[in-house]
Amino acid sequence: MAHFDPSGFASDIYAVEVQGLGRGRGVKVVGQHSILQRGDATLEMIKDRILELSGVLLESGCLKPEEVVSRLKIKMVEPTEARRLAGEVEDLEVELEEVKGESGRWRQKVVTIEVTLKDVNTQYAGALRQLREKESELVNMYEEIGDMVDSVEDALTTSGEMRVWSVDEAEDPVQALKERIGNLIREFESLAAEAEKNE
Repeated sequence: MAHFDPSGFASDIYAVEVQGLGRGRGVKVVGQHSILQRGDATLEMIKDRILELSGVLLESGCLKPEEVVSRLKIKMVEPTEARRLAGEVEDLEVELEEVKGESGRWRQKVVTIEVTLKDVNTQYAGALRQLREKESELVNMYEEIGDMVDSVEDALTTSGEMRVWSVDEAEDPVQALKERIGNLIREFESLAAEAEKNE
């Protein structure tokens, strides 16, 4: 044991490939490869064994916790710093819950707005449909009134007489209709007055 010096060993862990030399003649090494890869089954067994041995060494006092921390370069945190960090984590968790709650409230508002917008769109479409129906009714009514005005004008107009209007029907059909109705009313009143005189 005086000549045993494990510090000279390689830090890697190798699996050795061997080939038999025949019965009773042993084997020869034909290759080797590192097993330091995550998930390697042999490495997992070695790792578990190392941890068990480390635990035995710590329990027996042959290995001190400071040595483990120092050799493995584990970053230690002072208890006061650990408490401060734990407090910050708790505060962040509280903030996270608040943000989640606020996010939920905003999502609910968005849903409400979407429902309201859908209702408004439905009402708008209905109002627009009613407006178009009313517009169609008004156009039909205007055409009927125009036909009646034309009929009355034909009845009141002596043959060959041409009427001249100040408002062009193509430019302002409503105003032209008002002018013609007003003219018919005046003519009717004039005829009614003459009829009273003749009685």
